[in-house]
Amino acid sequence: FLIPCDNEAISKQLRKSYYEDLDTEEYLRKFFNLSFKIPKLLDLELDDYVEEKLKETNVPEFIENHSLSFVISRAFRNNPREIIQFTNSLILTYLLAKKRKLENIISKNKIPFLAKILVIRVRWPEIYDALENEVVRSASNVSEIVGGLDKEKFSGLDKCKEFLRATEGIQDEEG
Repeated sequence: FLIPCDNEAISKQLRKSYYEDLDTEEYLRKFFNLSFKIPKLLDLELDDYVEEKLKETNVPEFIENHSLSFVISRAFRNNPREIIQFTNSLILTYLLAKKRKLENIISKNKIPFLAKILVIRVRWPEIYDALENEVVRSASNVSEIVGGLDKEKFSGLDKCKEFLRATEGIQDEEG
């Protein structure tokens, strides 16, 4: 049998259930003959993986769109499952915008910015809500709005700001 699991989570739960000094590795060896850790993807492997997943979508605007693949690989480092889930969400959003004939959103050079906003919606939903409410009322750009949010009110704000700094070159044409 192959049982995929998170060793750290199991170890925490075992220590919580039994006692703090439990040698969880030794305890788990009683049940599992072999343990194998899948190594994290290297940056180059991750970039290639994202490019391949975008190619599989058969959406011409996604293929060889290096800014788009940069946004996705930056947002979901070392998590292929999240890359697939996000790509599916991006496809759905793209198709809805296309159906509504929102050409200013779905052109090849705008898709990376769309992805950037979707990353915020997926990873930091309460920040996205605040961002959406503020964008409607002001002409401020995303980084300005997020920069003005209260750290006490929004969990993950530092990570979101870090993502925005890393992707600051990906902008809407208006800024």
